[in-house]
Amino acid sequence: MGALNMIRRMVPARWPEALTGQWLPAESGFKGMREGGVIINIVCRQAFQLQGSAVHKQFRDCTKETEVVMKITDYLIHLDLGVPVEETWSCNPYYISKVALEHATRIVAKSLQDQQGKRYEPGIRCYAIDPGWLNTDLGGPAAPLSIEEGAEEVIWVAEECGLPTGSVIHQRSVVSIPRP
Repeated sequence: MGALNMIRRMVPARWPEALTGQWLPAESGFKGMREGGVIINIVCRQAFQLQGSAVHKQFRDCTKETEVVMKITDYLIHLDLGVPVEETWSCNPYYISKVALEHATRIVAKSLQDQQGKRYEPGIRCYAIDPGWLNTDLGGPAAPLSIEEGAEEVIWVAEECGLPTGSVIHQRSVVSIPRP
């Protein structure tokens, strides 16, 4: 069973929107992508810097998309049952979804490389991009970058980026994510 079907069956109403808003279209679309296709997931470096190391521990052993889904499902079940999650997750749902999406990006990039020419077309790339602090409803008016400036980075990655697939990118450079 693919991660998309697991999401639909197990947590359709409670899945963090920051993850499903990007992950569901990516997973349903990359199986039909042609050579040169690019999957771009939007992440937030702040999620990794502030409290990400505790959350990374939850995902560090995941090697398949379905394992990422199961970790998020575990988190949601704990929330639904009223079990304190602060000890194991110690982070807000937005950050958890962004860390999960970064892990899923790396897993998908590896899967696309391993299966190219078999299950997938060759040359499909997958990236996680942090466009920066954007002046949006979430980012607020104090944010220094416009939506257009954030979109420029996404367009650059889609059209010109020669960085390794699976990378986390900010300001046209690969960002190192600390791993616990």
